[in-house]
Amino acid sequence: MSGTLLPPAEQQWCDSNGKPLAGGTIYLYVPNTTTYKASWQDVNLTTLNPQPIVLDSSGRAIIWGTGAYRQQVFDQFNNLIYDQVTTDTSGGLLGNMTDNTYLSGTGFTPGTTTQLTLSTGPGSAANMWVFFDAAFQTPDTWSLNVATNVVTFNSPIPVGVQEVNIKVGSTIAVGTPGSGTVTDASVAANAGIQSSKLSYNEGGAGAVTRTVQSRLRDIVSIKDFGAKGDGTTDDTAAIQAAMNSLSSGGELYVPVGTYIVNPSGSSVLTWSMSEPLRVTGAGAGASILQTNSTANASILNATAGTIELSDIGLYGPVTAASAGTLLTTAVDHKFTRVDFCRYFHGFSGTANVGLLDGCHFGTEFINGPISTSSVGAVVNGYAGGINFTNCIAYVPSAPVITPAAGINVISCGACQISNSNIIRQGANVLVNPQSGQTVSSLQISNTYLDSAQTYNLWIAPGTGGSVVRTFLDQVECSSSAQDGININGNNGTVDGVEITALQTNFCAGNGITVVGANAKNIDVNGGEAVGNVGSGISVNSGASVRGKGVFSGSGYGGGGNADGFFCDGSSTIVLKNCTASGNAVNYSVPASAIVQNCDGFVSANTGSSAIPNTGTSVVVSHGLSGTPGAAQIQLTPNVSMGSNPVYVDTTSITATTFTARCASAASGSLNFSWRATCNGQQ
Repeated sequence: MSGTLLPPAEQQWCDSNGKPLAGGTIYLYVPNTTTYKASWQDVNLTTLNPQPIVLDSSGRAIIWGTGAYRQQVFDQFNNLIYDQVTTDTSGGLLGNMTDNTYLSGTGFTPGTTTQLTLSTGPGSAANMWVFFDAAFQTPDTWSLNVATNVVTFNSPIPVGVQEVNIKVGSTIAVGTPGSGTVTDASVAANAGIQSSKLSYNEGGAGAVTRTVQSRLRDIVSIKDFGAKGDGTTDDTAAIQAAMNSLSSGGELYVPVGTYIVNPSGSSVLTWSMSEPLRVTGAGAGASILQTNSTANASILNATAGTIELSDIGLYGPVTAASAGTLLTTAVDHKFTRVDFCRYFHGFSGTANVGLLDGCHFGTEFINGPISTSSVGAVVNGYAGGINFTNCIAYVPSAPVITPAAGINVISCGACQISNSNIIRQGANVLVNPQSGQTVSSLQISNTYLDSAQTYNLWIAPGTGGSVVRTFLDQVECSSSAQDGININGNNGTVDGVEITALQTNFCAGNGITVVGANAKNIDVNGGEAVGNVGSGISVNSGASVRGKGVFSGSGYGGGGNADGFFCDGSSTIVLKNCTASGNAVNYSVPASAIVQNCDGFVSANTGSSAIPNTGTSVVVSHGLSGTPGAAQIQLTPNVSMGSNPVYVDTTSITATTFTARCASAASGSLNFSWRATCNGQQ
């Protein structure tokens, strides 16, 4: 704490030789006039000084005053020492305060005058203080005509009053107050102190001092432009103005509240600057932008620059929308912890690259209307790729409203879905490029796809569309109303799907269905198919699948499937090192299928038999799970056959037996060993 120099409590006047002006006199006037101006003997301005003021034997006097004075100083012989204008010590700090001084006999007539005219208009009576000599006059003893600046007293100015002083003003400066002397109560509401006049320093090493205005402008708040956030007011124009103010890019803050945007469907927020925009809130459930339009449930459209959103909720109307997309972007983006609720379409992107991290789609947090045509996220572009990570798309079982899809991938150069839960959509993930469109490098990993009302993953390109290089790793596709995974190559092309460590369980259809001649290079490596009403894996209508190390059957907390592995005669399946057990039928595959080293499937067997003496044939049970071809049965004689060798009757091979014959009746028992294989087993 530091102190300040105090002026002398009692002033002393001296002549030019430094001798006190004993018996000298001082006259005080309004500056540049000879109009007397009052001064006082005390700080409370209650006891008037005489005019003139006579100095004591030491040339001293106590003079209190307000504002500026013309001061004349004389010695005891009435010689003028000086004539100067002076002011009180706060004279430079008076703001717009002025004195209107009226003297008895010239400015008013005691006992008669009831009105005085001010030289300066106060604006209101609250900006006036009236004194008769040193006596303060309360506002109920007078009135002000603001238009004419005339003060009218309830009764004439009393006889004996020598001076009427009326102070007028609305502001006063206080200089540099002592530490702690300016408190909240000292400052009026809406005082209008400019932030450009206040300084701020972060306090850390190397921190520089700047104005509070500069500091506050680091982030623009939508409330700076008049947004209310009361859930009723249309805040579209205010938020758009806030966005427009960031023409060079920057950060926009959305405080806690519900801000109504595009209430009628014709005023969607737009970011069209060629600069980055970042919009942040106080939390997805606290800072909410909401549209009430059911015809166009859209909130924000980004067409230029780049855009980031974090900790914000985007809500559609409380009545199910029939069109619109809450957030549409054609530019690169990053969305973090954004909730998309009550949407027709939640998000639609056609950018080059994008990231959605920790975003929510559906009605898990806000149980509101959603239509059977609703889609959480639509991907249609992204040559550089889009990534969904740590996302949740969930619709509870009640009310029973099933949106069309959680994530719909129509076109992209790369799309990654990781560490996410997508639950109870129509199709949890729908991949359906149309003519001329391609979905490349779709990767789904460590993700839970559950309880879809059709398929947990549905890959179904239209005619002329193609899906290439799809990868699934550590994905669970369970409890769907139809298939866990449905890959349809009947129309467009599906080339290359690699599924690793998949769990596809408890589905009302098949665990995995692959159908259509344009579905090829489908690889299933490891994983389980348990408790499905249909097959664990089903291959149909010319499709092609390779399985390695797959388990299909009962276990892992569930029962078996109708078929462990099913393949129709027009399709191709290759199974290696797989296991099928506990199914109604473990393997239902054609002879053309390749099944090698698979538990539950006998693809190689050996034995011995004999054509009896005088006989010409013997029926042998080969014990294979499939039907061997003639070339897959080898006979090795154990005795000399001479000119009567044993051979396989190719017309007699069935799913369970084959017949060994000799040309003529055997003379003695013709013993032989046999080895039979099927389904590609060597």
